Amino acid sequence: MIARAGLALAAALLCAPVFAQAEKTIAQYYAEAGPVLHHSCQSLVLAHQGDEEALLEDIARLVAVSVINRGINMTDPNRTEAEAAEIRAEFFDELGDRCRLDENALIAGVIDGIVADLARIY
Repeated sequence: MIARAGLALAAALLCAPVFAQAEKTIAQYYAEAGPVLHHSCQSLVLAHQGDEEALLEDIARLVAVSVINRGINMTDPNRTEAEAAEIRAEFFDELGDRCRLDENALIAGVIDGIVADLARIY
């Protein structure tokens, strides 16, 4: 449970644009992520043609799906900003490393793997 609480804020911070709309249903989160579920690491980057904000929003949507599927509580207010920054950095470092290893990997799977790993660490 401690690991899940630690990841809760990390996921919330990574998904801030996605989770900012408080009244969304789980089905709405899934529907928003649906159009990007088929992308590989490389194809998602190429699809955004340099629009980093849109790329980060799609990554956040995929994190949201992983968090929802894993039943991670998104309401832990006990994480400091320094800890949250560390978790964000770890997430994006891992995402970069794993996508460099296999740019054709399904990005949703890569992200879900990172969420699972961070849940065990934090």
